Amino acid sequence: MSRVFQIWADLRGSFWFLPSLIIAGSIALAVGLVELDILVDSDVINRWPRVFVASPDGARSVLGTIAGSMVTVAGVVFSITLVVLSLASSQYSSRVLRNFMLDRVNQSVLGIFLGIFVYCLVVLRIVRTVEGDEFVPSIAILGGLVLGVFGICVLIYYIHHISRSIQASQIVAVVYRETLRSVESLFPEDLGDEEPRGDTDEAEPEWHAIPAITTGYVRRLAGESLLELASKNNWVVRLKVAPGTFVTEEVPAMEVLAKEPPTTEQADALARTIITGRQRTTEQDAGFGIRQLVDVALRALSPGTNDTTTAIMCVDYLTALMCQLANRRIGSDLRGKDDKLLVIAYGPTFEDLLDDAFHQVRESGEGNAAMLLHLLRSVESIAGQTKSKTRRAALLKHANSVSEAVKRTIEAPIDSERLREAADRIIADLETAQA
Repeated sequence: MSRVFQIWADLRGSFWFLPSLIIAGSIALAVGLVELDILVDSDVINRWPRVFVASPDGARSVLGTIAGSMVTVAGVVFSITLVVLSLASSQYSSRVLRNFMLDRVNQSVLGIFLGIFVYCLVVLRIVRTVEGDEFVPSIAILGGLVLGVFGICVLIYYIHHISRSIQASQIVAVVYRETLRSVESLFPEDLGDEEPRGDTDEAEPEWHAIPAITTGYVRRLAGESLLELASKNNWVVRLKVAPGTFVTEEVPAMEVLAKEPPTTEQADALARTIITGRQRTTEQDAGFGIRQLVDVALRALSPGTNDTTTAIMCVDYLTALMCQLANRRIGSDLRGKDDKLLVIAYGPTFEDLLDDAFHQVRESGEGNAAMLLHLLRSVESIAGQTKSKTRRAALLKHANSVSEAVKRTIEAPIDSERLREAADRIIADLETAQA
């Protein structure tokens, strides 16, 4: 099952899978319309000469023109897509390329033009004139004309779509929506009362290491399979990896508390619950979405780009994500069934995600008054969404860090005074809540 998921994830992110399906559908459509033409009475076609092409030469001309146009446009679309990918990688971050690869519009447009081209080739092959025996699939040719007009409409939409997708606001919004879906899926519950994270006994003598069988980033953990294996064999499994972390083949990825070491088959079954890939995904890894937004912000704040507006836009979406997380239960380390401990998980805390979201942005934004002021407002917004003392303490740490950056890097009196007043007010509110 793990292997199937990995194959499906790779297919979804490829540029060839969906176009291949569309091309196969175009071949089936061509064959179907030709067979339909055989079944339709020729008198019906002859009564509509302006709609149906009747001569073989005319049919070849129409189909050849459409086929040549579509393959040319397909080449143009492919070139535009590569230029956009190159621009997105250089201007924003190479990690956002995955979103372009997953874009169904980009995949579909390429498949549609190639599909129309293949459709025309299939129908063109059937048009024949042999010793007075003529066969012109008029319905299939009419279908080619309709597909040609449809291709023009698709080209217009593609230009509109690609123009929007390269805008910074669109890229950041897409990453935000994908990450928000991950947050809502991974952390659906409200925080409620505080719960301590699981405490593991490192001195336990019965832990047996289970090495990883592949090298790569953990895309997801097959949690149900892991719980089932642990329950069936009366084990306690302690994970040493989480979605988004990098694992190396033959390096321990989990440990099993058992009287006897797991057999080779059992160890292999446990290792296969960890599904890896060449890059991170947001399905079980909300931190990757945060990482993408941070990368775009860092690129915008770099001296070569110096685009504070885009960086602030990224911080806005990071703030929105952290506000969603502020009052959600990130999850306990302990997993089990029927009050029996089976799995000790490993994953990020709210504080870890908060550091990932704002630490590097703050460092790169030092000396930028607008950026530091926005970070202070972000801390204030997030603090308003949680009453957890531990989480407000983490926010207080970031507020203090921004305050120190203001004192150290902002020299203009008017900016320094405004930022210090904002920092002092926010810090005082957070400290009052901690009392």
